[in-house]
Amino acid sequence: MAWNFPYGIQIVFRYPERLWALTLIVMVLLFVWQEMKQRRAVLHDPWLRLHLSVSSLPSLGKRIRWWLAASVALTCTIAAFAVPERKFVDKENIYGRLRLTFLFDVSLSMVRGEDVKPNRMRAAKNTITAFVDMLMHDQELHGRYSLALIPFAGTAQPFFLTFTTSREEFLSSMEEMNERTISRQGTSLLAALLGYRSLLSRHPAREETVDIAILISDGGQEEGKEGERNFFQSVIGDIGDIVSKNTTKSIKAPPWHVTISTVGIGNVKINEKGGRTAEATELIIRDGMGNFIDFYREKQGNTESPVLKSRLDEEILMEIARLGKGTYYHFSDTQKMVDAFRELVLAHRIVVDEVFHARYEPVLSWFLVPAFALWYVLFGFSGWIAKTIYYSIGLVKRLFFV
Repeated sequence: MAWNFPYGIQIVFRYPERLWALTLIVMVLLFVWQEMKQRRAVLHDPWLRLHLSVSSLPSLGKRIRWWLAASVALTCTIAAFAVPERKFVDKENIYGRLRLTFLFDVSLSMVRGEDVKPNRMRAAKNTITAFVDMLMHDQELHGRYSLALIPFAGTAQPFFLTFTTSREEFLSSMEEMNERTISRQGTSLLAALLGYRSLLSRHPAREETVDIAILISDGGQEEGKEGERNFFQSVIGDIGDIVSKNTTKSIKAPPWHVTISTVGIGNVKINEKGGRTAEATELIIRDGMGNFIDFYREKQGNTESPVLKSRLDEEILMEIARLGKGTYYHFSDTQKMVDAFRELVLAHRIVVDEVFHARYEPVLSWFLVPAFALWYVLFGFSGWIAKTIYYSIGLVKRLFFV
């Protein structure tokens, strides 16, 4: 049983069978009706009016008000005895599957560049680890997630780690990645995108899915990079074709959405006018203990050879993000990037269903407080129980024995 009040407030009772005691209120109303009937009889009977002064009769209005107040107090008392609870209905959104693929640059410039401490690769790994931990524990991010890794340098390994729901497997695979994971050095962003295209071709969506690719790189400016630009739009277009063909090949095919965002990692200097200039950083060689050995040079072992430097290429990463309908982020610190990834997921995930859950909060005071207040007004603090019993006995006698 539920009582509905204004403003959508709904009260339910843990023990609704106790509300049968509310039949006592009917007895009270019958008593009030009998009182009114007897008073009319007195006022219309000439013989009774000769022997009784009307002014000596108890005030009918006062008695009716008293009994109505007693009825309200009794109603609140019985309702409290049934243990009232306020009912809330919470809506839970059910989200479609979201697949996150990290295209991870493992080139020498990521390992040897220390403009981001301790180095570019370790800073990126720490960020991804923190984000995955948040993904698994943040209540607002609850949902169904799959994670994949594509390391790349001069080439890419598109099936290094395909979609997994295991946090441990993902983090373990990520820790295994280093500059030796890809034999061919360089920074081919085109190879990374081709690898992502291959991954999606082999693992198309089987249900309503959002695929988010996050490409993390310093976008190094190696020779041949400009030639790759001409192919970015074509490859990203191919990815879109894979999605659209999978979606339209059958009426029952699930909706599938893909975005590509990029993260640039490396020092950037911002001038007074807001202009951005990437700063070159030397590539450093350290031993297993982290001690400095030498700078990485064009000709290793020749101390006279020029030191290799790396400079973040934001322009090319921004272009990929634009073509992939994603967002470009410049790596500043771990927490800011984790927050940015979180907002990225929240912005792109899709609600596929809704589930409603009922929860209950005790509201005993809503009924006990007015009940005690009314009993106190009606009978006073001392003896109100005895007076209640006295009046109740009188009520029963009048209804059933008179």
